[in-house]
Amino acid sequence: LCSILETRVRQMETKHLKELEDIRTEKDHLQQLVSHQSNTIEGLEKSLHVASSNASLLQQQQLQLLESVQNLVSLVSEGKVLKKEDRLFHDCMDILRSGFNFSGVYTLHINNLTEPKK
Repeated sequence: LCSILETRVRQMETKHLKELEDIRTEKDHLQQLVSHQSNTIEGLEKSLHVASSNASLLQQQQLQLLESVQNLVSLVSEGKVLKKEDRLFHDCMDILRSGFNFSGVYTLHINNLTEPKK
């Protein structure tokens, strides 16, 4: 009778040890999964922050552009747009930045010179 009981106890002990090992393995697997998901969430949060910053920057640029367009419309409607001849250009880059891209003679007002040059 003792032998049968001892055998049964050993069998149950072996079974419980196997179950415990399976539970530990599952726990390790779940911890890895949670860690991976946490890293993914952290990456998504960073991406969301970057996207939000970009959206704010774009919105700010859009407002600046809208303000510039409104100012230009106002200048045109008031007739305050300067003609090419009336503008002061310091060098050729000033001319290009002003939107003039046609070949022609432009008047330059060079620093340290009293008279404009063509």
